[in-house]
Amino acid sequence: MTKLSLNIENSFGKGRKFKLSPSTLFPDIDNFTSSVELSFITQDGSAIYYTLDGSVPSILKTKYTAPFIINSTTIIKWINILSPYTSSNIMTRTITKI
Repeated sequence: MTKLSLNIENSFGKGRKFKLSPSTLFPDIDNFTSSVELSFITQDGSAIYYTLDGSVPSILKTKYTAPFIINSTTIIKWINILSPYTSSNIMTRTITKI
């Protein structure tokens, strides 16, 4: 009897990653004077992971589930992740309290 070995890869090749469109941070502001509530808008069903300290977002960071409030100048970084092979680029926005 001959043993048959199968090596299953996705149809686009081993390890190839696909890029999602990044979600939108709302409201689209650069400055604020008091606290501000922020939210992400996405239309592809992907999960959004973000940081508020300028560190790199990943699945080990905060998962977006609801709007959040910032009270000081903040460097927000976020990424959309649909699967291990499908994510967006990391986005960055600095929102400054004036």
